[in-house]
Amino acid sequence: MNSFARDVKSELARQRLKHACCMEEELRAFLEINGKLVLSAGQKNLVFQTENASVARRFFSLAKTCFDVTPEVLYGRHKKLQKNNVYFIQSIMDEEALSFLNRLGFLAGGNEMAAGRRRKKCCRRAYLRGAFLAGGSLNHPEREYHLEISFPAEAHVLQAQQVLKTFGLEARYFERKGHFVLYLKGG
Repeated sequence: MNSFARDVKSELARQRLKHACCMEEELRAFLEINGKLVLSAGQKNLVFQTENASVARRFFSLAKTCFDVTPEVLYGRHKKLQKNNVYFIQSIMDEEALSFLNRLGFLAGGNEMAAGRRRKKCCRRAYLRGAFLAGGSLNHPEREYHLEISFPAEAHVLQAQQVLKTFGLEARYFERKGHFVLYLKGG
């Protein structure tokens, strides 16, 4: 990740969230993009992966606040090139936490109820911030302006596209390597 995008993510990750609804929306975006529910030894573990330390801290904080658990943080390096750090944040999910994930729409793959909650402007911003932190990249605006956010499912990219439209931004998307990439160019 270029240093400009890393700096922007670090700054966004430090933004204080005042409302529980905004925390949930940001967390939902994190989970839609990089969250996985893994079954291991009869337990359900929620796992989030990122290469950015600021994003890892943000997810840790949101998970701790929203799930009322202390996640475990694992650290490693990519197998290819041994270049980038990788942070894995995982939590064992009890029934209450699984109920919360279902309410967010994560277990159902994103439901209308969860999508409809983004009507408040602060929550729409929180969702977009979480999406960018979890799967976004950005070129320095002194050069050609280019923002991308990668989503694993078309339904999620379409939701994000609609949220951006509420702010007067017309984003497009395309498919790349099994992911759907939302982009804004040349603003």
